Amino acid sequence: MEYGIIVPIINEYIISTSAPEAYMGYCVSIYYVSSLVVSILFGRIVDKTQSLKLTYFISVSCAFIGYYIFTFYRTTTGIIVARAISGINNGAYGAIIGRVALDTEKNGGSYIGACLLQRELGIVTGSMISGFWISKWGDFTFFNHDIDELNRYGFFCTLLWLIAGLIGIVALGNEPRYEIAEEIDEKLMTNHNEIQFIQKGKLPFLPEPIIVCLTCSFTILLQQSMLEGTVASIFRYYLGLSQTEIIMVFSIVGLTALLSYIVTILFSLKFHLRYALAGNQFIALVSSILFFVMFIFGNFRDWYVAPGLAFGGFFVIFSIAPVIISSVTIISDFSTPDMKSTYQGLRCFTESLSCILGPLWGANMLHTRQWIFWPIIIFLVISISMICSSWSRLDVRKFKNNSKLNVEPEKLQKL
Repeated sequence: MEYGIIVPIINEYIISTSAPEAYMGYCVSIYYVSSLVVSILFGRIVDKTQSLKLTYFISVSCAFIGYYIFTFYRTTTGIIVARAISGINNGAYGAIIGRVALDTEKNGGSYIGACLLQRELGIVTGSMISGFWISKWGDFTFFNHDIDELNRYGFFCTLLWLIAGLIGIVALGNEPRYEIAEEIDEKLMTNHNEIQFIQKGKLPFLPEPIIVCLTCSFTILLQQSMLEGTVASIFRYYLGLSQTEIIMVFSIVGLTALLSYIVTILFSLKFHLRYALAGNQFIALVSSILFFVMFIFGNFRDWYVAPGLAFGGFFVIFSIAPVIISSVTIISDFSTPDMKSTYQGLRCFTESLSCILGPLWGANMLHTRQWIFWPIIIFLVISISMICSSWSRLDVRKFKNNSKLNVEPEKLQKL
């Protein structure tokens, strides 16, 4: 929810401190730098302790402290420090998904999809609350601190994380403990005729399907973050949208993404998610080529730019959810119990890296817009090629696992 509340106002908030324009990119990127640093560490902590309590407590505490500083210490340094601290909370996202996958092994895909759907629902709800309620607040004082039209968004997030933290700590009081499975997971053995691979030797740290999914996840979020850093500036400085209108745009974006998550979850009930992974990488490639052509030959003030951005943006936004859900689920399927949170933490690491590079590249290359989408197009071509070359090895039904799931994965040898 905080994403939908803070992102639309972060630029104006940092500008209110008389910070240079470059600090807007720093403010966004520092959040993901913190997430990147701790994401794998959180995953290992959860896998080693078989518990989410410590990671959850640290992440929620950092979110609360970060937004407290963000709200009540409104200086350039204070805002950047606040974003750095609150970004630690985002690093726990992968570890939480890994724990959910472990505790719901039989129906892991459905629960993972539900978690990601709730995450997107929170973004949409946050945007709507921000636009229709928080923006209507008047100025007031809270323990001798002035709450005005800008820091009231951070104030709401501070209260939000305080409540969420208390609820989560209580809910984790009876956290289940994992017991080592002695039998092969039945969902991987539903049809013996489908099996093409058996375990014969020790696998590398990153098996092929996980590398493919990490690359696809990195690429699609690099595209998303680059567009966020570029299009927001176009809306404000070239199309003249107000703060409220930009918040409404983010709400529409969130609703589109929410619809995409629902469609993807329904799709996964009948079809394997590798089809969604491949199809939506191709859609993202076509959309990037469209943006590339429009940015070269168009003028940002031309009448067709806004509809073109909306048309291409719709397909980009719609393609994100299938890639994320597919990547998360396939990584979970190919992870042993003692590595599920670690691999999801590594995925969170790659996503954070893309969210750092995207805004910095997009904002800095806006004056030479013909170069903006070249990296995305190259990465999408690479990821699609990897999917094609690994197509049969992306289907977990074709694999026969070791009977003891706690041992390290073993090298696959074709039957």
